Amino acid sequence: YEVMALAMAERFFRAFDPGGVADLLDQVLYEVTGEEDEADEDASHSRRRSLARRFVLARAPQRMSGKVRRVFDQVLRALLERRAVELRYHPRKGPAKDYVLRPYTLLLGEQELAITGAVGKPPVDGIARDKDSMRTFALNRIEELTLTRIRFSMPHLGQWDPERLFAGSWGLYSGPSETVRVAVHPAFSDLVAERIWHPSQKVGE
Repeated sequence: YEVMALAMAERFFRAFDPGGVADLLDQVLYEVTGEEDEADEDASHSRRRSLARRFVLARAPQRMSGKVRRVFDQVLRALLERRAVELRYHPRKGPAKDYVLRPYTLLLGEQELAITGAVGKPPVDGIARDKDSMRTFALNRIEELTLTRIRFSMPHLGQWDPERLFAGSWGLYSGPSETVRVAVHPAFSDLVAERIWHPSQKVGE
């Protein structure tokens, strides 16, 4: 299961970020499986392709543009090193705004990436407060992002539990639950009933 999880993660990041994280996961995979033979480059390449064919994303994520790639690289560093970032964000409506963000979590949507955390300069002790304002930023809407030297501490689980927060969301959206009814043509009723589109779904007549 660990090998499968690593392989799926490698394929995911290979689509989003050729090189970088994907290469690190790639190296871990071959250290775990022992399928890499540096002495025989052709054999090594063949084994790489063999393993890659066992774990495939049938619907690959969209590739990142150059701008998003640069933001993504900085976001990963900020997440790992727990460093605040300064960013300029362009929302769907209105002008771009500047923020200071303590990035807590990278959200992996079906076709997009986002970073979420507390906005505002962290306190001197770097500790999260219950009153902190939380925001989510889609990476493709970040115009500029700068890594700062300001470090912060992750909030405890009672303050920040992203899995629980986004458990009922659709994609990268969260908030109060709403009831949605979808009318489906009878020809597709079996397809709809066979798949869990959302954990709260109920299939009627």
